[in-house]
Amino acid sequence: MAGLLSGMLGATPESADALFAQGHWQAALTAYTQGPVRTPGVCVRMGECARALKEYPQALAYWYEAQQGLYFLLYYEIALRIAHLESQIGLGGAAATPLWILATAAASIPPLLWQVLALLCVLFFVWKVRRWWAARAWYALLAMMIAMGCLGSAAWLSVSYRTRMGAVVVASTALRSGPDERYSEVGMLSLGSAVKCLGSARIKEGPVYYKVQYAHKRGWIDGEKLIIIRQKAEIKQ
Repeated sequence: MAGLLSGMLGATPESADALFAQGHWQAALTAYTQGPVRTPGVCVRMGECARALKEYPQALAYWYEAQQGLYFLLYYEIALRIAHLESQIGLGGAAATPLWILATAAASIPPLLWQVLALLCVLFFVWKVRRWWAARAWYALLAMMIAMGCLGSAAWLSVSYRTRMGAVVVASTALRSGPDERYSEVGMLSLGSAVKCLGSARIKEGPVYYKVQYAHKRGWIDGEKLIIIRQKAEIKQ
């Protein structure tokens, strides 16, 4: 399955592929890393190598990177790999929940398509609202408003996920109220947790700290405890 998926996602270096096929995981990972191109297919195989080497946070980071720019079934296939590995390392069985399936399906659809659907829904509502109001068809008005809300939420989810700057936690660590160890703890992050990066700061000659969001919590974490996922968005200093 890994070979078929990576073949569909883009070409990979032949020498690295040969090492991958022979099960030389570290050598293959090094070859892929040194390659000139990081296609989604390359990232998928790098994730497989990292998982075989039990470098689970790094595997998650590679698979998150592979998701960027992909849609529909390919996106969903990688999301399943991520969810299964997260469950394996104790981050919860996300793949088993209906909410995860709905959120992943929404994010797998191009944001532009969601926006077009939402616009068509608004235009249809504007065209029909007077007739429904005159006929007191409250159920139709309510159904249309719910549909508009759902489409708007799906569009927002897809856009926000694909424009975020993400990272994966490489070791369980404290989430702090400020960019230094002297600040109080506001929570804990487990190994392999995927977070959204909101900014970064450095105090004097100390390490770079990143302001992150995990679920509904925000705080600061030492940059050495994160693997930054390569994405389009830039972190504002």
